[in-house]
Amino acid sequence: MLTAPSGLPPTAAPRNPSATPANDLSVALRKGKRTCTAHPLGHSLSFQHLSPNYRAFSVSLSSVSIPNTYHEALRHPAWKMAMDDEMSALISRGTWELVEVPPNTNVVACRWVFTSNSVQMGPLKGTKLV
Repeated sequence: MLTAPSGLPPTAAPRNPSATPANDLSVALRKGKRTCTAHPLGHSLSFQHLSPNYRAFSVSLSSVSIPNTYHEALRHPAWKMAMDDEMSALISRGTWELVEVPPNTNVVACRWVFTSNSVQMGPLKGTKLV
C-alpha cells in the first residue's frame, strides 16, 4: 500500500483511465457545410408598407456612393464642394498653417475620410467629411 508524503491515506484511483467520467463524454459531431436558404430575404421584404418619406430615404441610402480616395471624391461635384467647405472652415479657424518641414523631424500623415450623413433626406444632402 502506498502512503502520501504527508502521512494521509492514499486516495483511491481507478485502475482503468478510460473508465473515468471525463473520458466518457460524447464527441460533438461537425456540422455540415452551410447552404443557401430556400427562402431568400428579398422575397419577403418590400418597401410597399413604408411611408413615401421613408421609401425615398431608403432609396437615397443605396444611391449615395461614398468615395474611398481623394481622387474618387474629386470626380463628384458634391464631394468636391464638401472638401472645399471643409478646407475653408479649417483655414478660417486657423486650425493649421503651412510651414517648411524642419530637418530630422517626422511628419504625421493625414487623409480624407468620407461619409454620408443619413439624417438628411435626399441624396448627397448630407455629404460630409470626418
